[in-house]
Amino acid sequence: MKRVSIVFMLLFLLFGCQQRAVKSNKSLVTVSILPLKFFVERIGADFFDVNVLVPPGSGPETYEPSPQEMIRVSNSVLFFKTGYYEIENLLSVKLKDMNKDLTVVDLSKGADIIKEVQEEGHASHCGGVDPHIWSGISTSKVMINNILQELSNKFPEHKAEFETNYSKLITEIDSLDVYIKNKLKGAKRSTFVMYHPSLGYYARDYHLNQIALEAEGKSPSASHIRSLIDLIRKEEIKTIFLQAQFDVHNTEAIANEIKGKVVTIDPLDADWLGNMYRMTDKITTSLNE
Repeated sequence: MKRVSIVFMLLFLLFGCQQRAVKSNKSLVTVSILPLKFFVERIGADFFDVNVLVPPGSGPETYEPSPQEMIRVSNSVLFFKTGYYEIENLLSVKLKDMNKDLTVVDLSKGADIIKEVQEEGHASHCGGVDPHIWSGISTSKVMINNILQELSNKFPEHKAEFETNYSKLITEIDSLDVYIKNKLKGAKRSTFVMYHPSLGYYARDYHLNQIALEAEGKSPSASHIRSLIDLIRKEEIKTIFLQAQFDVHNTEAIANEIKGKVVTIDPLDADWLGNMYRMTDKITTSLNE
């Protein structure tokens, strides 16, 4: 967190220059990760600009915003966060100091969160909670409803449009849910392997078992790899899923050992709905190998 502290020092030096930023006629709404941008834009349409804090190719576990990005976010009227990444919560405090009118919204409010899981380490999430809430259908619906309520509060003149868009999106997600259930029906096994445990909520929704190669956010040790290889062979698993933002080296080594393959997926894809279909197809294929 030392580098994050340096960033905060720099941003206050630059804060006085924020009038140089290009201004839009629309209000600015910021989200922490790309899937939230999908939710907000589907509900809010073109009524405001949506800024994403963590850019494509980066992950919220390690991302550190530049002073310029902090200034841009501070000009937002709303900041939507997933709720359990430490960087989100640290930034929320600083952003409120910079803009008293900014509303910070924790989208995990009301969601049935997964606690006490093997996750990505003390520096990336809070309270022993799986922070990948958007990976599940049921928890995503909670997040989307929270977005609807906050947008309606902030822009009451567009409430009717927001509610219409919300209903359309929920209908599409219900169709996705039916698709996933039908695809998974009769699968040969219920266990899949991920390098980084980012699909815990997806697994819970559909009664699957996610095995993670990571151990407390660190590359797996030799002993951990040996035990995982034994388990993977016992389950006759041939695919290891790698999140796009992570190094392929350890995953390929294990795949070679089991004579299997590495398949890349991206839970942080900007097209949340389409990506859920794509990930389902890949997971279903692995379960039936």
